[in-house]
Amino acid sequence: MKNFIALLATILFYTVSFAQDKPAPINRSNPGPTEERLTESDKFLKRAGTLIEKRFYYIGKTRAIAFEVIKLKDLNSNDYYSALSLESKDITGLREGKAVLDEDEVDGFLKTLKLLQSVVKTQRDTYSEVTYKSRGYFTAGAYYDEKRLRWKPFVQLLNYSDKTWIPIDDTVIGEMIVLVENAKIEMKKEM
Repeated sequence: MKNFIALLATILFYTVSFAQDKPAPINRSNPGPTEERLTESDKFLKRAGTLIEKRFYYIGKTRAIAFEVIKLKDLNSNDYYSALSLESKDITGLREGKAVLDEDEVDGFLKTLKLLQSVVKTQRDTYSEVTYKSRGYFTAGAYYDEKRLRWKPFVQLLNYSDKTWIPIDDTVIGEMIVLVENAKIEMKKEM
């Protein structure tokens, strides 16, 4: 009887041990959403075998968002690249995040802000949304609150994180336009 119980325990042990699933093989051809959505500045920073210099130029701040130009220079080849950084921090830590817009996205973002400034002055008869998205998870836009009969603009620095969703006032859109225009001027300057 003892031998039977020992044999049964051994069979049960090996069945449970070897019945586990094998881990799925790594698919190197599909790097995943984070690799697919790299910004151009991320790609510039990931260059191997080179020395990269980063310079940060503070542009200004609205109530909730700081604007900064990041200039990157490959010291080996003298190539350079600029990007616009938008960052939010608050005392409570509930609304924190950072987004980077590539050089080629800044014009689109500026145009979006100017259109948004005129859209928030209009009325709708139903719930509506307008949205701008960058390749690096940044979102800006507004939705129409049909109960209050007004647009509610917002920025979301990382569209997968609720902590980075920031409501903005209609008047802040004008401030943001000025800051982005100033950032464009700084981005055009050589390092």
